Amino acid sequence: MLSDAEQRAYAERVLGAITLRVDEAPALRSGLARFSFPDVATIRSGNGVISIRSDARLSRLSAGPHRVLFRNNFVADESVYLANALVPDDDRVAIVGQERRVDQSELTIAFNVRETDPAGKRYMWCGLAGVLLVAAAGTIYRRREGQESR
Repeated sequence: MLSDAEQRAYAERVLGAITLRVDEAPALRSGLARFSFPDVATIRSGNGVISIRSDARLSRLSAGPHRVLFRNNFVADESVYLANALVPDDDRVAIVGQERRVDQSELTIAFNVRETDPAGKRYMWCGLAGVLLVAAAGTIYRRREGQESR
């Protein structure tokens, strides 16, 4: 059986062997978010999947093209890698290209960040202001109506 401390130490060793870099800036520091391990018998049979999730803080990116590099150097001579890009949650981000090493220990993703639509923001604020004006007018109307009925 693997203790929680042993599982955590292994996950942190794996993360220590990973490089994550955006636009040639210094490597980002990623922190351990979650991990899960199958039972030891499953690991020994070679069928187990160890899942490790990490988070990395990144300052806001400017609009335009960017590149993110992911490199996994953990036990390179014994590992089998698989690296993929998932569809971004934010529609302002579009993946435009991917380059992989043959063994998939390294993946570079080219992506574009679109500017937020300032006109859309202006319309949102105008709409919000319109709702507030209507709400204020309704409140004033109700107050006047209440005063007249007295």
